Amino acid sequence: MMSLEEPRTTDELPRILTKLSDEVKFIRKHMLRDLTASGKKSKCGSKLRKNELILFFNVLMEEQILFFDEVHSESNRMLFQKFIQKNFTYWGDSGVQTNVNNPSRQFSEAKGFVYRDKQIRFLDKMIHIFTERKARISKD
Repeated sequence: MMSLEEPRTTDELPRILTKLSDEVKFIRKHMLRDLTASGKKSKCGSKLRKNELILFFNVLMEEQILFFDEVHSESNRMLFQKFIQKNFTYWGDSGVQTNVNNPSRQFSEAKGFVYRDKQIRFLDKMIHIFTERKARISKD
């Protein structure tokens, strides 16, 4: 870090302001580097359980509302899994936000008919949330 001396004359002010500006840029650069190097990236939290979060994204993916690869479904699913793992947390059993690890099992369950009732309950829950929201904004 540079040391900043006090100006003896007003003619020295531009030089000292330039040094100060350079110092601020140096600090910003190193703070940003330290933040990204520490890996402390915030994730988007949710109030959904892990299986619900995956069901939510699975609906968006299968209905092609959101996609990474519109042509190749397997690639699209893999990219969604990585995206969710990297960017989201879910409401864990202990009542705290938990990282999404290995969502492939939940994606497989969402695709199968074995968990059909679970999917229907989740969709009913989402429909209820959207219906309540629609009612609230319709009142205005």
